[in-house]
Amino acid sequence: MIKRIIILLFLAMGYSSYSQQVMLLNQYQVDPFSINPAFAGQTNQVYVNLNYRKQWAGFTNAPAVYYLNAHSLLGEKPPKSYEPMSIRIADPSKYESLYKRKSKKIRQGIGANIQNENFGQIRRFSTGISYALHMQIGKKYNLSGGITAGLLTYNFSSDNLTLIEANDQTFQDFVGQNLSNSFLNINAGLLFYADNFYIGYSANQIYKNQIWFVSNSSAIELKTHHILHAQYHILSNGPYSFKPGFLMRYTADVPLSFDLSTSVDYNNKYWGGIIYRFNSAIALFGGMNYRNMRFAYSFDLNTNALINYNSGSHEILMGLVF
Repeated sequence: MIKRIIILLFLAMGYSSYSQQVMLLNQYQVDPFSINPAFAGQTNQVYVNLNYRKQWAGFTNAPAVYYLNAHSLLGEKPPKSYEPMSIRIADPSKYESLYKRKSKKIRQGIGANIQNENFGQIRRFSTGISYALHMQIGKKYNLSGGITAGLLTYNFSSDNLTLIEANDQTFQDFVGQNLSNSFLNINAGLLFYADNFYIGYSANQIYKNQIWFVSNSSAIELKTHHILHAQYHILSNGPYSFKPGFLMRYTADVPLSFDLSTSVDYNNKYWGGIIYRFNSAIALFGGMNYRNMRFAYSFDLNTNALINYNSGSHEILMGLVF
């Protein structure tokens, strides 16, 4: 019984001790849909993103995550086009108003995602379908709400696990029980935005499901992660633009996580920036657009005691926009 309790404590600490049960990625700068479903269908383009993060390189059994997601407007059709010579009007400057698509007061977005996280002996696998509703407020502003519903699975793997006692019967009994838990997971978000800014809020793991790896034992409760984030787009007279922003994440019984960030964009083709995560890490990121593809990379280094045990974290994103 004592050994079983120790094993359970090890499992509980395995994915709560690194601050969050849901890994925080740096590429939310490029792919905000990854943290807030209200971004689904924000523009009239289709986005597909593949991301991989290796956390704490050099650290044994360090966390790693990859995800694939996509989102777009729902039910939007391209605007009709006309040859200018087919319409005769006295003032040629009014041609543009004829061809411009009228914006809808209410728009819908849809998305999907699949994500896999590994940390120690724990595997976290999730899938989800997202829906967002966008409503125009006045001429400049928009408000959207989104929800993601899907399946969340936790698995315990005994692979590459070395025991002090090779034939430990308690452990053998443990691995013979239910080492997989699956349940419905709900994420939701709100977004207020215009052409030059956005401010959003999202909540992950709203259901607060409980994980039972061993029967007749204490459950491990999943906690809701609350995220508040914003960004402002500053245009200049030249090819450069600037995007300062912040992200704050709160989870019960866990220290508040707070990011300050800024980035520089050149001609909507190249970008680079920095993220400072208070009392945790500092990250550098950059990327480029090439035709309908985009590539982004970030590197972050701990500023706390963990800096002595790893050589930094790497994150790579590849995406399509069409």
